Amino acid sequence: MSYRAIFVCHENGEEYSPGIYIHWGGNEALDLLRQAAPRMHMYDAHEAAARLCGFLHEKLSGSTGLALCSPPRSGQGGEIDWKQYSPGDAGVVVIDVLDAKAECFAGSLAGQVVNNLPFDREGS
Repeated sequence: MSYRAIFVCHENGEEYSPGIYIHWGGNEALDLLRQAAPRMHMYDAHEAAARLCGFLHEKLSGSTGLALCSPPRSGQGGEIDWKQYSPGDAGVVVIDVLDAKAECFAGSLAGQVVNNLPFDREGS
């Protein structure tokens, strides 16, 4: 079973947010993201991540496995090693708040893509 996952928001490959680690629910990560998306601000990776974290706190209440992690860092070639950043299990869900898209790397969700996430475009 794929319990652990990390969510990271960014703006077209820039301004990576801190990672949001969940110890339970990684196998539901994309469903959780779809549910949270209307609360997440489309144009700001850090605000979107904060709102996602709040949603996960509410949705996964009672779970002690919710934490913030350092943002991912690029290596010498400019690429991020998602396998190294991943907690294992479900892997990393990388959310582009400008393209309203999420891609999954380095775990059981690897290769899955979600397009047209219904982010909040007004920033309310």
